[in-house]
Amino acid sequence: MDAIIEGADFNCVVAPSILSFNNHDLNEYFAHTEFLHNVLVHSESGVIHHLRTNPSSLYECTPNGLSSLHLAVTWPKGLSILIEYAGETIDSLINRKNRGEYTALEFALELEQLESIRILLDAGASVENDIFCYHFRGVPPVIDKQMIACMVVDPLVSQRKALLKLALRSLHLKRSSDLA
Repeated sequence: MDAIIEGADFNCVVAPSILSFNNHDLNEYFAHTEFLHNVLVHSESGVIHHLRTNPSSLYECTPNGLSSLHLAVTWPKGLSILIEYAGETIDSLINRKNRGEYTALEFALELEQLESIRILLDAGASVENDIFCYHFRGVPPVIDKQMIACMVVDPLVSQRKALLKLALRSLHLKRSSDLA
């Protein structure tokens, strides 16, 4: 089983699929610490206790690089708790990729977790250009893919506008008039 767990297919296909089962026996493959186990079994009191006693628990990852945010995508309440306890440090966690180069947002998209997608986007998850190519190609529609696309497009537009403003402020006035 370890060979499968270390493979790229595990990170992009098997890991999100196993998380969607919410089967506590399967969770042993993910939960390498008590904190991560509490996230996986959706133990609100356990997660809060760990975060209060050891806030750095938030940075724990599985050997495959899955963060607590990755593991909580099937538990929106838990995802909100993690983001709340992270405070301003969420910026250093929200776009962390696992070893397969997938973020928690990409896991939420893969699992079609609408509430988790909203929570992650509201917390500042970045939307990469190719996010639609991977997550929406050839996948049978279980939920309305257009609804997910609309949820993702608004933050993407906001990010692009913010980048344009930053670029315009940083460029010399003469060059910025050429861009407008």
